[in-house]
Amino acid sequence: MLSLRELRQLEKARREPVLHFTALSIPDMLDTIRQSFFAEVRVPVGFCFTTCRYSLGYLLRNEEGASIFLHQILNRPQTPREVFGLALKHELLHMHIPPRVISGSQRQHPPEFWDEEKKIAPERDAAWKWIWENLWFCLQPRPKAERIEVLPQWKNVWSPERPQGLALDDRQKIARKRECPRPEYAGW
Repeated sequence: MLSLRELRQLEKARREPVLHFTALSIPDMLDTIRQSFFAEVRVPVGFCFTTCRYSLGYLLRNEEGASIFLHQILNRPQTPREVFGLALKHELLHMHIPPRVISGSQRQHPPEFWDEEKKIAPERDAAWKWIWENLWFCLQPRPKAERIEVLPQWKNVWSPERPQGLALDDRQKIARKRECPRPEYAGW
């Protein structure tokens, strides 16, 4: 459940979207993925980059449709097509496979979710490899919350012009390098 503050921030993000610095059209890619994998999704699905929440990506639904939000940290010309493909497929998959209770707790990503994601996203391993190699210093897996949190220091290093943000030596000073966790343990 979102707080009133978060809902206001999301509404602001919808009214004041940020410029896209990506090398490809995310809305076009979203349409292609919907037609190819999610033809049953009949409601409008919008897209925008945001800095309102610290999750790497998420889907919000209401009566009129849905919106996919990806964190601004991905809004760079160097972000590969595979990353966006996986992110969009993952969020649309939430419209196809609902959360369910497993061992007494609500799970946003039940096992069948991950199984289906593996089937429709052959780019999955390459996308996660790029994310962890390039953004590890700004990300923190939160397995209990089923998400990957974008840490506040992303603002200090994000630049659409700089492929790696900071130099490797500087990134190592900011955070210790972590092993790439399996998506099943963290979510988006």
